[in-house]
Amino acid sequence: MPDGGAVYGGSRSILTFGRRALEIAVIEDYADFRALKRGWQALEAADPHHTVFLGWSWLDRVFRDNPGAWRVLIVRDPARGSDPVCILPLRVKTHWSARRGEFRTILGPAGRLIWSEYVGWLCHPDYDSDAIRMTGAAIKQMPWVQFEMRYEATDSRLRSFAAAFKEDAAFKVEFPEYRINQGSVDNLACPRVDLPDNFEAFRDGIASKNTRQKLRRMWKRHFRNGDWRVTFSDAETVRRDVDILVGHWLEKWTPVKGEEQARRVARNYRAILTNAFKTDCLCLAVLWEGDTPLAALGHVVDHDMDRVHFIVAGRNEDAADKPVGLLLHARSIAWAIEHGFSEYDFCHGDEAYKFHFGAEVTRVGNLRISRRSRGARGYFDPACRPEAEEQAARLLRKGRDDEAQAARLFLDATGA
Repeated sequence: MPDGGAVYGGSRSILTFGRRALEIAVIEDYADFRALKRGWQALEAADPHHTVFLGWSWLDRVFRDNPGAWRVLIVRDPARGSDPVCILPLRVKTHWSARRGEFRTILGPAGRLIWSEYVGWLCHPDYDSDAIRMTGAAIKQMPWVQFEMRYEATDSRLRSFAAAFKEDAAFKVEFPEYRINQGSVDNLACPRVDLPDNFEAFRDGIASKNTRQKLRRMWKRHFRNGDWRVTFSDAETVRRDVDILVGHWLEKWTPVKGEEQARRVARNYRAILTNAFKTDCLCLAVLWEGDTPLAALGHVVDHDMDRVHFIVAGRNEDAADKPVGLLLHARSIAWAIEHGFSEYDFCHGDEAYKFHFGAEVTRVGNLRISRRSRGARGYFDPACRPEAEEQAARLLRKGRDDEAQAARLFLDATGA
């Protein structure tokens, strides 16, 4: 693939691409990102694979709140004007390798700064292959040790990007599996349910007779004749409801993950639910028995693609023997149907309960590219120096004096 020079220059165009004379630019400044709003949103409308998680509105607060941790690659066709024809939002992560005594830069999708369910590119369909491969040619010239793109939905775009590295011995390209829970869950499988026009048709269309009967029986017992009800968050209740969900989640997972990790994960869930509310795409359902919350489900709503994405659940552990998951997912599906959505997405993981509702699997891609040799620019991006300085200071505060000294020596030697 022909190119036009080194890829590192703030927000200016730095590469042109053969046949189409495309240009690529790197955006690192929040003000420059804000200025892209009109063109970004026009590309959202043109891209048939667009998701809410790649939207300008979704990423706005993420970029504002994480300065220095992201950049955006913008591909333009000068013949079409200044609007982008392809966008790749990236996360820039600084990793301290104690064994090697050096900082390293890892690139990945910017959406994972907030645990977005799906990541990848926005691209005009007329430029799908060339522009995406061009982003690969640009990234090859940047300093990093590993590039990771997990949960990309198209696969074809992932492979167009990987093609830029395929014949280059300096890189190792892999499409690995990704399993969790001791290998029992395939986290690249995303069970989804197509939704009919009414809830009765959905319920009656569930293949499992046992599930249909149980759902009818439990619905009648607890909703029609009992003391159970479901509320959906609004501006007055959202803070309370997020607290309920996150509190129940912590109750279950803190003993498993440990307090520090559990609180870190909970902060991420709180961030994604808050961002969803701020961008008018939150559906947060809370199941109550009288005045006691039994469980809550958080969803991100994609208004443009008519999907409801299930994100996280929290359950009162005192209700572990009650059918709260079955009924709350069913009520959330009913809400999605009532509001005109065509798909309920259980998102990552092929846990058995998701298939009780007749879900079918859509697979997402996972790409890992490792740099085998340092190349001219090495493994560390000088733009990451502020984060590296902070990590070196943290090592010192934690009493890891030898590592802190090694980190300081590395930074002094690189002159980054």
